[in-house]
Amino acid sequence: MSNTVYDSMYDKLNELRITLSADAKVEGEHTLLKLPQLVIDYLDTRRSALSNAACRAQDSAALHLTWMQYHANMANQSPVVDSVAWELLYNELSTSYDITVSALHCIRLGLSDDPARPYIRIGELKDSINDMKTTPEFIAYANDMAEDLELDLTELLPPVIALEMDDVAGMNELAKQLFGSEAPDFLEAILSVPAGNDVTLA
Repeated sequence: MSNTVYDSMYDKLNELRITLSADAKVEGEHTLLKLPQLVIDYLDTRRSALSNAACRAQDSAALHLTWMQYHANMANQSPVVDSVAWELLYNELSTSYDITVSALHCIRLGLSDDPARPYIRIGELKDSINDMKTTPEFIAYANDMAEDLELDLTELLPPVIALEMDDVAGMNELAKQLFGSEAPDFLEAILSVPAGNDVTLA
């Protein structure tokens, strides 16, 4: 494809990727950018908690298995790098480089959990199309950048992820389980949010 909405997005995203890479160092095939201090501190806190639980498990193993099981569950359910770490990273980079979070989400990034190597690996751009449908990352980016890049959103292929009415019913049921009978209707909540002309529900 040439001169399409996807080309416009790729051109801009490659510029942003080059901007990130300008502050990075190259080691072999890897382009490594220093982790923001906020993310380093967060990962250190998680490592410390996991380490404390591991020590308690080892100290008590000869007497009982309570803390062994506790630590095993904790390690399984709480990896050092979790979704909160990624959210912190996206927001820190977004602020530092004046790049939208949706743009960062279109770049393949690797977040190291090694305290001796507090880096982000900057990779290539993610795929914009999968099975002739637009991937979620590029749906979000296209909507964010429609005005700035003068994108015609009607050129986008259908989204990989789209809401069906059965999905909405399931989300309503889940919301009621989590928040009780007072939980708002999911579809009504979405439709009540003011949206600009460049926003579509995908």
